[in-house]
This record gives sequence, structure tokens and C-alpha cells, in this order.
Amino acid sequence: MMLVEKSFDTGEVVLNYAEGPNNGPPMLLIHGFTLSWKLFQPIIPELSKNYHIFAIDLRGHGKSGRVKGHYTLKDYSNDIIKLLENRIHQPTILFGHSLGGWASLMIASKKPTTVKALIIGDSPLDLRELKKMLKRNYDRRTTRREYSMKTYEELVKELDVDSAERLSLLDPDVFTLWFEDCEDSSNFDRLMEGFEISKLLQGFDCPVLLFQGNGQILTDGGVEYAKSIRSDIVHVYFEDKGHLLGLDTGDAGELLSAVTSFLESLK
Repeated sequence: MMLVEKSFDTGEVVLNYAEGPNNGPPMLLIHGFTLSWKLFQPIIPELSKNYHIFAIDLRGHGKSGRVKGHYTLKDYSNDIIKLLENRIHQPTILFGHSLGGWASLMIASKKPTTVKALIIGDSPLDLRELKKMLKRNYDRRTTRREYSMKTYEELVKELDVDSAERLSLLDPDVFTLWFEDCEDSSNFDRLMEGFEISKLLQGFDCPVLLFQGNGQILTDGGVEYAKSIRSDIVHVYFEDKGHLLGLDTGDAGELLSAVTSFLESLK
């Protein structure tokens, strides 16, 4: 069944989110940088059979509103907390990819009673490695920011329809803050304020599933460090899938199977 898009006003920004039929416990899907809730479309039909699916567009992304200069990790996390408390009203399974995984960790630590289980999709956990990666990919980030400043009509001449739509909806200020301004260490620290992985992982006790792609976005060192803090973390490495874990290619069967097995083990 198709999800229905709805809106939620946090008091600061109007968020777009999609909701499926109430077929079980709530599960909130949270995308990463430059993406939208539609990232999860390959696995939503199957998950919707047994879960009440919610999927959000983060502020500045998709059809959600823009708040210039306010795209810190705390901003994203607080938006989601308000959605959980005012629309979902139950302990929820959070599945966050990349940036969405960071936000999920923040939420679970700040509001542990709102989270039933946590699924982290290839989110960088070692901030030193993240800074290095941002510097390595500067040229690519600059190109993507230029794309986000073009109209859909301009983009569709260069990109596929889905990418053109996604980038035309994206607030270019997301790139300014998270990519260009991240070269400034003090600004990076402001954007990531509160993200201390040791404290976050000790701030809640719900089950955690950690996915790692083969691109070393989430590094081996990041996995080892997380597991040294929480030995009960379930870790799954995808040898033949990159950062998007097969969601971008439609080859998400392995991902879906791992999610389903993890959730079944909790019953």
C-alpha cells in the first residue's frame, strides 16, 4: 500500500512525512544528507506488512520547510523528537541512515522512552575520520551544491528524474553549513554539538543494529569503538554494498532480511 504524505508543524518548521497503514509497532525511517524519505521506498512495502511505517523529510530536504542557518544535528534531532511525541505517541523503532543515524542516536540518548530499537545505517561514528572524509570529497560536494541551486528543468537535462527532483527541493544552505563551513573546526563542532559517541551509547539500553557498507564511511575503527562501549550491538557488514546499502540500486533484499531478522529477535 502506498504511504500518504502529511505535514507536521514543529513550531519552527513544517515537516513533510509519509505514513503507512497501522499494521503493527511504529517504525520511523530517517534519511541522510541530500536525500528524502523516498530513499527507503525499496523496503517500505515489505516492512509495511508488519509495522506502522513513518518516513520523514528532514528540514531543508524533500518537501519539508527550510530554516536558513539552522541545520545542526540538534535541530534535526529536536524536530524528530517533536514528531515522535506529538504524532506517533509510542516507543518507536528508529531506522536512520547516515545523518539519520546520528539523529537517531541523539534521540535515543535524550529521550530513551520514545525509542524501542535503533537501526543505524552506515553512519560515521569516528568524527576524526569524518573530518578527513569531508576534506577528501570537497570537489564532489561543491558540484552537488551547485546542482542544488539549479531548477528542476535545468537538472533534468543532466541527471535522472529522481535525482533532479531531490536536488531541486534541497536547500543549498545545507551544503554551505555542512560541507563548506565544516572546513572551520569551530563550526564543525557547533554542527555536531552533543555528538559524543561514548556518552550517547551509554544513554539508552534499547537494542542496536549497526549496518556497515563497504566504502569505509563507517570505518572499521568506528565499529570497534562502538562495540567496545556497547558489546550487545549487532553488527552487519555488507561486502558488496556501498554507503546506501543497496537502497539506491533496488538491491535491498539483504538489507531487508537483516532488518527483519533483527526485529524478529526482539519479540
